[in-house]
Amino acid sequence: MASDGENIMYSVYYDDQPDRIAYYARMNDNDSYRDWHQSRIEDMIWWGAISKFICATKDAIYTVAYINTRFKILAVIREKWLYCRVAANTNSLFTWSDSDEDDFSGIQVYSTEFQCISTINFNSLHLGVFTNQSVSFCITDNFIASLCTRMRNNHKVFQVTFCDLEMNKLYSLPLGRYNDDVEIRTDGEDQFFITTGHRKFYILHYGGKKQTVNLEKDGECIAVLHNRRIAISKNHDGMEVINY
Repeated sequence: MASDGENIMYSVYYDDQPDRIAYYARMNDNDSYRDWHQSRIEDMIWWGAISKFICATKDAIYTVAYINTRFKILAVIREKWLYCRVAANTNSLFTWSDSDEDDFSGIQVYSTEFQCISTINFNSLHLGVFTNQSVSFCITDNFIASLCTRMRNNHKVFQVTFCDLEMNKLYSLPLGRYNDDVEIRTDGEDQFFITTGHRKFYILHYGGKKQTVNLEKDGECIAVLHNRRIAISKNHDGMEVINY
C-alpha cells in the first residue's frame, strides 16, 4: 500500500479470482476498488513529483491515479523481471530489479518522463551480499536504504544497509528477527520506518538512532501520512495509525 499523505491505495490478492486495487479516501466511508487485470503488484509507492501512485509488477511499471471515482492505469515501463521493487525521491524513480532475459541485476534510474537516465549494474560492481538478498528499499535525495534478509541459527534475520545514491555502502545495522514480509519506507527527510512482520516496528534516524514501537497487530505494509503519522497493516486486516 501507499499514500499521498491523506488517502491510501492498496492491493488485495486472491487465489481464485482477479486481484483488486482499492482506494481509501479520507472523506469517504467506503473504499473504492476495481479488479486488477495486470500481473500481480509486487510493490507500490506514491511519487509526489508526478502526483501518481507507482505500481511495480514482474511485467511492467504502472502509474495509477484515482480521479472522479475512476482508476486511471497506464503502463509506463515494460520489461520482464524475476524481481522488481520501486522507490522515488524528489526528481527520480529507482527500480531495483533482477532479469534473466538480459542477465541484469541492479538499479535503473528514470526521469519524471520515464526515460532511463542511469544504471547501476550489480554484476559489474563489488557492492556486497546485501544487493542480492534485498527484499525492500526506499530512497531520499541523499540515501538509498535497503533491507537484506538471511538465515542465522535457523532463524530469519534481517538488516538495513545505507548507501549513497551511487550504491557506495555507508553502513549496515542489524535488526534482529523478522516474520513473513518486511518493508522499509521514508518520510523523505532521512527518517525511516521498518516493519518486521511481527508487532515490533522500527523508526530509524540516519546515523543509527533507533526507536522501537510495539504495535497492536503484526505489521508488514507501510503508508507514510501527513502530520507525522504512519499507517501500518498486514493482509489489510485493518490499519493501525501511529504518530512519530
